[in-house]
Parts: sequence; structure tokens; C-alpha cells
Amino acid sequence: MIDDSRSIRQQRLESAAAVSFIVLCIVGSVVGVAHLWERVGGTPLTVRAAVPKPPPRIPPLPAVPVDITGAISKGSPAAKVVVIGYSDFKCPYCRTFARDTWPDIDRKYVDTGKIRFVFRNLPLDQLHPFARPLAQAGVCADRQGKFWAFHDLLFERQALLDTVELERAVKDAGLDSSKLQACLKSEAGRRVQDDEAAGRPLGVTGTPTFFVGIAQPDGKILLKQRLSGAQPFAQFQAAVDKLLGEVGAQ
Repeated sequence: MIDDSRSIRQQRLESAAAVSFIVLCIVGSVVGVAHLWERVGGTPLTVRAAVPKPPPRIPPLPAVPVDITGAISKGSPAAKVVVIGYSDFKCPYCRTFARDTWPDIDRKYVDTGKIRFVFRNLPLDQLHPFARPLAQAGVCADRQGKFWAFHDLLFERQALLDTVELERAVKDAGLDSSKLQACLKSEAGRRVQDDEAAGRPLGVTGTPTFFVGIAQPDGKILLKQRLSGAQPFAQFQAAVDKLLGEVGAQ
């Protein structure tokens, strides 16, 4: 007579052993494949923590003064303190600066002759495809002596800017359209590229970025401080007042 209970226990033990053997085979195969994949240079199959990319290195301020010849500017050429700003007409942070901070800087420091403000173009093409045409149009507006009115219009209408709206801004700023077209076909592209080239050794990769410096006898600017982003007026005030104190121009 067969012992049924013993037979059932035996079957359970054999089933458990079989399952364990299968699991071990699967694990062994996966580990073996992973090691083999790594040996041939493949991406490891094990899960590893992602290594964050280091932030871009910001170079130190140059020891030699920088040249601003030909750059768009506002304020007295005789001002001893100069602020250089890199901007993109489609950048929302640049609009924040133009709307909230620039008017106070203009009123307190530029219009009073205490500082000179230099505007440099840095169109971020990958983020803002229409920024370069706007920058080139700004160069041509400067050629007609109407850059700052045009500057204000472009930032005011930033969300709407396209080819049609640009044409309206040209008209509303009182620009001569034929002269602007001639400028766009000649020097505008090169002037924007000059601005970009001036920013590369300074590590300017985003907008807005500012530098505060002291004008040298030859007209070049010895940079003293860097300000990144749409900083509030108080940050500019502190940086500018410090240099005005150093040069005795307050």
C-alpha cells in the first residue's frame, strides 16, 4: 500500500528543488551576460547612479581691459564706470531686466552721466530662433540713432514678436525702412557676431549677463565684477556705487 502523504511530500520537495534550480540558472545567466557585456565594452547592465554633469566653468575676469569699440551704448563717453550687458530680445529674463531694472539704472546713473551702459547682443539661436533677426534689426536701429526706443518696443512686445510685428516695431520706432534693409544686407550680421565673439572669452553663455568695470585712458574697460541673471536694481546699485567710490566720481 502506497503512503500517499509521503508521496505528496516528496513531490513538493522535488518541485521546490526544480524551481530553485531554474532561478539559479536565470540569475547566473544574467550575471554572466552582464559581465560579458562589460568585458566587450558595452554599457553595464547593472543599475548605477547617474553622475550629474558639472556646471560650466566660469573663467575669471580678464586681467587686461576689454575693447568696446563699435558697441551699442548709452551715456557719457567720459563716464569712468561702465556696465556691459549681454542680452537676447527673445529672452524672458532679459525682458524682466529691461522692464523692472533698466529704467532705474538709466534714470539714476546713465542720464546723470555717472555711468555708460554698453549693450551687447547674444542671440540664443537654439532657444530663440527669431532672436538673431531682432538683434540685427537692433544694430540697424542704432545706425539711425534710435536703438533705445526700438529696444523698449521689442521687449514690450516680446511675446508677439514675429516678422509682421517686427515690421510694425520698425515703423513705430520711426525707423527708415529702406536704410534698415540696406544695413541688414551689409553690416548687421557682422556686428552681432562681433558681440558674440567679445563674450566668448568672458564665458558668457546665457542672458542676461553683465559686467561692471572702470574705463581706462585708451577707452577699454577693466572689468571688476560679473552679475548673472535678471538681478534687482539693488545689486547693480551696490556694484556701481562701489566703483564710483573707487574712481571718486560719486
